[in-house]
Amino acid sequence: MKSFSIYIFDKRYSAPTLLIATTVDQNWAREIALERLAESEHHVKAEVWEGDRMVFAMIVDPAAPYAGLAPGPLPRAANDRAM
Repeated sequence: MKSFSIYIFDKRYSAPTLLIATTVDQNWAREIALERLAESEHHVKAEVWEGDRMVFAMIVDPAAPYAGLAPGPLPRAANDRAM
């Protein structure tokens, strides 16, 4: 099993929602991200990370906040709190 960080960006909030998924592979984590993205019209972007490597991203509203930002890992202290 592998652990993935899934970030769901919601245009109503200034920070994304973090989900931790432990799955067989990145395809399952991708499916979880797509399901969460489809749950609300306010969800504008999803990212799936395995450690410090992004394995998937989907943007549904390119005009929304955060949509154009280059992906990158959170600062180390934020990663430590998220685990």
